[in-house]
Amino acid sequence: MQVTGWRCLVCEATVDIATPFPWRCPNSTPADRHHVLSIVAGVETQGNRVPDPDANPFVSNDSRLAWAAYAEANGIDAAARRTIVDDLDDAVRRVAGVGFVPTPFGRSDALSDALGFTDGGGVWVKDETGGVAGSQKARHLFSILLHLIAAERLGQLPKRPPLAIASCGNAALAAATLAAAADWPIDVYVPTWMSDGFGTELDRLGDDAQVDVRKRQRADAVARTLGHLVTVVIFVFATFAALEILGVDLAFAISSAGFVGLAIALSAQDLVKDFLGGSRALLEDRYAVGDEVVLRVSGTEVRGTVDLIGSASIRLRTPDGATWHTGHHSVEAVTNLSQLPAVSDIEVPLGDWAAADEQRAIERLAEASNDVGLTGVVFLRDIETHEPESDDEAGVNTVTVRVKTNRRLSSPETEIVRNKLLER
Repeated sequence: MQVTGWRCLVCEATVDIATPFPWRCPNSTPADRHHVLSIVAGVETQGNRVPDPDANPFVSNDSRLAWAAYAEANGIDAAARRTIVDDLDDAVRRVAGVGFVPTPFGRSDALSDALGFTDGGGVWVKDETGGVAGSQKARHLFSILLHLIAAERLGQLPKRPPLAIASCGNAALAAATLAAAADWPIDVYVPTWMSDGFGTELDRLGDDAQVDVRKRQRADAVARTLGHLVTVVIFVFATFAALEILGVDLAFAISSAGFVGLAIALSAQDLVKDFLGGSRALLEDRYAVGDEVVLRVSGTEVRGTVDLIGSASIRLRTPDGATWHTGHHSVEAVTNLSQLPAVSDIEVPLGDWAAADEQRAIERLAEASNDVGLTGVVFLRDIETHEPESDDEAGVNTVTVRVKTNRRLSSPETEIVRNKLLER
């Protein structure tokens, strides 16, 4: 193997190639994080090689990859490593519609012509947009996933811990795609201003973190509302305590202030309605900070991103950048564009699906909501069929049926749904 170990570029500490999860220098501490491990590689002994344009690069470059060196050092031979790569690549292909191949590299006629190059020259481009998750990020993360799979098979990872990634888009999509292929739990953290396309694809891939983030957002809003309520209660009791210290008769003071209290109560009706309306909206999860919504207020629809949820009002950031406020009880209807359904792509035999009644399948799924084995799952009356590009293509014997639910399906639930789709 060409890779022989790891060395820190800062303190020169070394990590043996057989060590699992070698992604942090052993001398790194919370007080001193300025360490970075670099691969230690020997001299290439295989000579100049012409890459196979159809070969999986994680197979053809096995001797150059750190995960493969780690696996071999722990007794996983080349044949077993190839099986790991092939199995995981097949799973990626089922999720993403494409597997790993060498990056296409060629002359870009459009760029070359625009820049005035002759036919003898030009601009050559490596194009990853047609690859897994549409960027090179998936290649970088695939080798880490291979290392985790190898560690799992070696018994060095008895339980799959949830993975996590924070990204503005490409890396998040790549990580979610690979995690979905491996059925590995993952939390993906993305900015609220990411494009709708990324959000839709992350929902389809089953990003777990979006649900967790939403729960935290609701908890923060509820805590803020309760904080305001507690502040008012503390102020009232502090006022009563101060009056008692001053020798004022509380019963007399309260009765004397009755008319004033009545006037305040009448004027505060809208405030109370807003407070109760906001509490109900949070409990029912109508919207959360960062959601893109359309609110109808007094018959007028306003679209924007939820910027703040207060105890009595909600603040939106409109597409033109302005802020828009309204009381909670003034909101007549909410269309939440961020609460899209979870999407599951289920592979079924092509022949069986051709003989099935699609409309009846939709009815069966709707009736199966909250059924045995599907507790908490609600099916939308909407499925999509994605057939292969060519029915006579060699090896094509399945069709993808896209099912929409209120949450992501687990593996056992997916099997139940697959059987429901094909029932007669």
